[in-house]
Amino acid sequence: MSNFYKLALRHRVGNNKVVFLTAVIALITLGIVWLMMVIY
Repeated sequence: MSNFYKLALRHRVGNNKVVFLTAVIALITLGIVWLMMVIY
């Protein structure tokens, strides 16, 4: 598993910005859903 993780990490180093943007978009979506649940 650790070797696979290292390979995934190496592969993602090139697409660092893409992964970061995807994480930010996911966090924003989760925040909006959470706010909607709290409001309603």
